[in-house]
Amino acid sequence: MLFMSNRPKRPILKANGESFGERLRRLRKAQGLTQGELGEVLDVSVRAICSYECDECQPPANILVPMAKQLNVSIEELMGITAPTVQKLPALQRRWARKFDRIQGLPERQQRAIMQVLDMALKANS
Repeated sequence: MLFMSNRPKRPILKANGESFGERLRRLRKAQGLTQGELGEVLDVSVRAICSYECDECQPPANILVPMAKQLNVSIEELMGITAPTVQKLPALQRRWARKFDRIQGLPERQQRAIMQVLDMALKANS
């Protein structure tokens, strides 16, 4: 038996022609992130990110700042208060920048090993 709630769905508020979920999806994809990658950084599940993007629920206030930072936008833009800004870096460069940020968090020994691999690859192609 299928149970259906009689509660009406709450209306989806749109700012600048986009709902929060639509805006989140657009910004995430513009950064070249999957739902899983964004969820991992924010310490939330893929299902949570999917729920936000489908406008099923709103993210808790405590993850809005890290979310905006990861998406390289202001809180105002994330919330739809201001118009979207033009992305300054191509997607591939943004992905490299994120990788380098993650590498900086590794122990120094691992950083040196990664540097050696990059140096060898660059030397082989020059």
